[in-house]
Amino acid sequence: SVHISGCKTYAIAIASAAPIIHKNHFSNPRASTVIYSKSASPEIIDNHLELTKSQPGIILISSDAHIAKNRFQGGGNAISCRASSPKIENNEFTGADIAISGLQSDFVITGNRISDSPTGIYVDGGQPTIRSNHIHNSSVAAISLWDSPQGTISENIIELSKIGVYRKAANLTIDRNQFQENDYAIYIKEGAAQIRRNVLNKSVEAGIAFWAGAAGEVRDNDIRDSRYSIYTQNASPAIRQNRISGGEYGIRSQSASPKIVSNQISGVSE
Repeated sequence: SVHISGCKTYAIAIASAAPIIHKNHFSNPRASTVIYSKSASPEIIDNHLELTKSQPGIILISSDAHIAKNRFQGGGNAISCRASSPKIENNEFTGADIAISGLQSDFVITGNRISDSPTGIYVDGGQPTIRSNHIHNSSVAAISLWDSPQGTISENIIELSKIGVYRKAANLTIDRNQFQENDYAIYIKEGAAQIRRNVLNKSVEAGIAFWAGAAGEVRDNDIRDSRYSIYTQNASPAIRQNRISGGEYGIRSQSASPKIVSNQISGVSE
């Protein structure tokens, strides 16, 4: 319950320790990073971090952290992880360049609210679990995954973003999410994806797009009022048992050979 401000390098630096950092207020416009953790297991709970443009909030390196119920305002990477396994839950992020980012990190990211961040969650490598988050107004991508051997994105609400979920060269399960008024709700490039039981409304360009050799299955989704409900180019996923209504194209395939089975398509103009 202290206010820490004006630090030049770090407000708190942790190495091989397990402190509890609770109910503090950080405003450090000169600091390179507010909380830096290496080979440690901190609990960072219920703090308020005011960050300047491009300033990192929390950096984790080889750390197993619990980060919960914090409020992040502004900044560069609000939480940045490398080779770490943090549990990040029930935080609020506003206006960070990237709210949560990680390299070769096995995240559990649940129950967070992210708004007005160009990229909400960015993962390169690792096996993330991303569940029950609400991401609003991302100008690049709400969730972006690269080169992940396995990951799960489930029960999230993603709205008013350029891309809801972008995935390149990763194996991914996308299940029971709600997408509302994104340019592309789900954009799959390379790798494989299992896309099941999602609700996708009013995608400006495409509800689900497969490109560049991407594979997998699109099954049992509800897609409404999108320009292209499902679009495939140079990719051949299986498209089964989806309910498609409204918009311009139900399914459009270009230079591709998808397997299309038992879908319901109604009310499309093209």
